[in-house]
Amino acid sequence: MIHISVISKDEQELIDILRILSAQKDIIITGTGRDGYDAIKCADNHLPDIIIMDLHKKDFSESDLVPIIKRKSPETKLITLNTSSDTSWIQQAFKAGVSGILPKPYSNDELLNAIRTVSHDGYYLGKPVDTHIHNFLPGNYSVKRKKSVNISDTGLKILALLIKGYSDKEIADEMQIATGTIRNCLSVIKRKTGQKNRVQLAIYLITLGLIEVSLKTITSQE
Repeated sequence: MIHISVISKDEQELIDILRILSAQKDIIITGTGRDGYDAIKCADNHLPDIIIMDLHKKDFSESDLVPIIKRKSPETKLITLNTSSDTSWIQQAFKAGVSGILPKPYSNDELLNAIRTVSHDGYYLGKPVDTHIHNFLPGNYSVKRKKSVNISDTGLKILALLIKGYSDKEIADEMQIATGTIRNCLSVIKRKTGQKNRVQLAIYLITLGLIEVSLKTITSQE
């Protein structure tokens, strides 16, 4: 079962979400609230698997909401319902510990997909910002090796081009390798990291610091 607390200052939004969740056999609603204080109480009292709520940029600093929730209930995952498509906001959200971003408006299926993806330790980035990963990351990228993630040089180069927005064919042409090699390499990386798709993989690597956003040209570094 997935235990979820829902926080929303919009009463109708809260009612709508509760209606969707209450119809699911694998979801238990453990708490509700209207603001950040209620979110902290839910985390402290109920230790939910997931808290769904609006989050803002100020919530990510060391003394604000997300770090407090994580201290109260380290295993609780956060899904934010938000209208922001600001690139720095999205990157800060994932680095702060948010596991899912669901832009408004969203469908019932998108909400449930976000919940189930996050509950299985994945990362969720809803449409339209997930269409091309590179659209929500400013500038160019540098890709670094970390000892904790064993990814080959070829894998790092493929990831760098993928996040820049290259198609499999364009990556194959750039690196002079077969498209099958690209798919196989990404499958190995997803299996090693436990991520289910390319969007989740990119977000996961960003949170690890393996992919750095900078003004540098794409590089693979030891």
